[in-house]
Amino acid sequence: TQTRLDIKDAATAAGLAWNDPSADAWMVQFLADGRARVWKVTNTPDVGRQIGTLGCPQVVNTPAWGAMYFEQSVIVSDGSTKVDSCASTSGPRPSVVNGRVTIATKANVYIGGNISYAASGDDVLGLIAANEVIIAKYTPSTLTWRAASLAQSGQWRTYEGNPDGHSSMTYIGSQTTNNGGYASMFDTRSYQYDDTLQRLRPFMYPILEGSWDTFYWRQVQPPS
Repeated sequence: TQTRLDIKDAATAAGLAWNDPSADAWMVQFLADGRARVWKVTNTPDVGRQIGTLGCPQVVNTPAWGAMYFEQSVIVSDGSTKVDSCASTSGPRPSVVNGRVTIATKANVYIGGNISYAASGDDVLGLIAANEVIIAKYTPSTLTWRAASLAQSGQWRTYEGNPDGHSSMTYIGSQTTNNGGYASMFDTRSYQYDDTLQRLRPFMYPILEGSWDTFYWRQVQPPS
């Protein structure tokens, strides 16, 4: 909790904090040129299922080493074909992260679409939710996303608990949850640790107590 509040302070000081009680959520799309688009999301009673109205996008510079904070839930990327209120952008909206950024929210983090890095080994994204990390129903059928993610008081999960036509998910990063989770909305799932995280931590991302290293291992045959 203290880390999340510290991130809020850092983001506020940099002008990268959003709080509007009339917003149901915010959407972020990272651009490969080092910027990001941010939309206010309204008319959306269930953020994990669908997006109602997208406001006009605000374009900000992605911090090369910094944080973004949202008092309401935040959606990262978008797999839908939604057009924003200004008719200036339409989905899908995959993200390409160019920087070392942590997004934190007092609510949920929703994964709405693909997330990749501009330069592997140089860029990194941290996602911290006070509640849950939820992979939304409107993600692409084949989803690939990369981030260190933390669900402080809930689960790391898909919106649906059963297959619903989504084909496959590839997740590259690290998971921390309070109450486990699942990704059974996808027919197949691949989880890959991002070894970049061994040497490059997202901005102010917490170092969890009880971290450990493997010094020796061997493969054994299961009992018959």
